[in-house]
Amino acid sequence: MKKIIALSFLLFSSTLVSSYATCDSTTEQEALKQFVNEYYIDALANNADFAKIDQGFHTDFMLFGVRNDELWTWTLEQWKDNLKTKKENGEFPRRGKNKFSADIVSVDINGLLAVVKLKLYRGGKYVFIDYLTLYKLDGNWKLISKTYHKVAQDTNKKS
Repeated sequence: MKKIIALSFLLFSSTLVSSYATCDSTTEQEALKQFVNEYYIDALANNADFAKIDQGFHTDFMLFGVRNDELWTWTLEQWKDNLKTKKENGEFPRRGKNKFSADIVSVDINGLLAVVKLKLYRGGKYVFIDYLTLYKLDGNWKLISKTYHKVAQDTNKKS
């Protein structure tokens, strides 16, 4: 009887711990989704809000892409310079067919590291697949890199 009680207690405890871990993980995933929408989609892609960008992006952030079969990179400062030029030309805030939105495909968290995969839409048209890498530093998530792929022009619109 003592063995049954002990086994029942162990099973109950492990279920309780597992439920707590899942809840904590789910909460952290939701927080990351909100973070990506606030700092990446809204602040960077749609508004060029430099104060918010500086809050959400690490100073050593790097952007990686491929053009004409060649890898290219931008620092955060290079990207911000590009955004400043576009902002001066009246391209921000983005609206209508130029506004970005995203579907977050997956969030993978391992300790202080997270990778977020998202489909990026411009004016409802699927244009990029992005992989964002983040670290939790001093209790706050920071974007440290983005790697992306430009989607073929004939890809369907967002459903």
